[in-house]
Amino acid sequence: MRRAEMARRRKNLSEKRNEEEKMDTINRLLRKQAPKRRGRIPAAEAAENAAADQEAAAPEIEPVDPTMVRWVSGRDGSRVGVPEEWFGTPAGQIFWGTSGKLVEEL
Repeated sequence: MRRAEMARRRKNLSEKRNEEEKMDTINRLLRKQAPKRRGRIPAAEAAENAAADQEAAAPEIEPVDPTMVRWVSGRDGSRVGVPEEWFGTPAGQIFWGTSGKLVEEL
């Protein structure tokens, strides 16, 4: 009789624990989630990062590959962009118009 009583208590405790865990999970899922906030870093850290970025990322202009041509088709028309190295060549004479722009509408 004592053994049966202890087994019943263990079973009731187990069921109670499972029910509480289930309710906690439901409440956790139904609770409004906090918004994720990126970019909220302390001002001192932001200033340090900005200073380090300015020093490290000095604006270096990459040389343009002289074999590449840029073609842009848009609502306003089509444009072709060519490297400056082409302007001294016969092929560049075609692209050099009266406006002197690097990119010119055709």
